[in-house]
Amino acid sequence: DDGPAQVEAVLRRAGDAETTLEREQDPRGWSSFGRTVWTLEAAATFYRALARGDLLGDDDTARVLDAMGRVIPEQRWGLGRLPGIRFKGGWGPSEDPGGGYEVIQVGIAGDAVMALAARAPDSEAAKELASKHVPQHQNAPQLRAACD
Repeated sequence: DDGPAQVEAVLRRAGDAETTLEREQDPRGWSSFGRTVWTLEAAATFYRALARGDLLGDDDTARVLDAMGRVIPEQRWGLGRLPGIRFKGGWGPSEDPGGGYEVIQVGIAGDAVMALAARAPDSEAAKELASKHVPQHQNAPQLRAACD
């Protein structure tokens, strides 16, 4: 009956001891959906636990990772350019006083987990910035020192 508490319990099982879901109404009338602050470190911790099979059974883990690999071409920017990567992203207006637009992505490539964030004046510029900083080499998922 308490969806946010249930999600937080999963985050705790994954090793994220700090993230709490946004429960308050936004004074601008926006939904609380997507407004939870989730650091890149916490997101990488969650996806690392997912990839290791710590959160779901083997079949469910395989299903989730498979779905994370079937992303439409329009959303294959940033980490999505890496062959064979499983990833999830988010985007929206920045809460920063300077404004702008933010994008984040977390990806799983083998046993490596990568996370990135970019902020720019608008959505397309943020996606371009994120893509610019992803290694474009065909063996990029093996570049763990820079990614994990």
